[in-house]
Amino acid sequence: MKRTFTALILTNISFLLTAQTGNLGLHGRVTWLSDTRIRVEYDWSDNSQLLDWTPTDGSSLVRGTGTLSITGGIASVRSMVLKQPIKCTRIYAQDVKAINAEIAHLNFITNVVGWTGFNFNPPEIIGLIYISSGNFWLENEAHSTLPGPTIVLGNKYTIDINISETTITTKSSASNNLYTHDLSSPPDPERQVAVGGWEAIQSGGN
Repeated sequence: MKRTFTALILTNISFLLTAQTGNLGLHGRVTWLSDTRIRVEYDWSDNSQLLDWTPTDGSSLVRGTGTLSITGGIASVRSMVLKQPIKCTRIYAQDVKAINAEIAHLNFITNVVGWTGFNFNPPEIIGLIYISSGNFWLENEAHSTLPGPTIVLGNKYTIDINISETTITTKSSASNNLYTHDLSSPPDPERQVAVGGWEAIQSGGN
């Protein structure tokens, strides 16, 4: 069986989500901002926080000291997906660092319900990819250039992404410029979020 490996370092990542009230069963730190709006924060300091996430191809998640890795599987793993489909309006990643030797690559995607990870840009997703060879907006199977500097292997970045019914915006500490992409259609009312980076096949075996 082909085995894959991906790794990224996340000091802190948080989401602003709209949800119904009550116990949502999330393992990240949940702060209720209103009756229907929450902030969920993940700092990967506890293995239980991995219970909210799943690799996109059935691999397993492994937490190291400040490092979250995805191992196993039968395809190149591009992301891990938040299991709970809740409307996400903001993704804030602090000190995120791609450590893939082959290609520095960070992605932040929403609208991923049902995504397996085998297709990097299926019709349903909306989001963006920062990559060492060029940055891209992703929407409904199409992609377009995201301006600004590309990421550098091993450097830390703070990235702030906001999703509305009509636009998605991003601001990276690489330049601190705000970039906006107009959406052709609004995101799904309830949607999952995927974050990650990926590397090609590392080893083989049965």
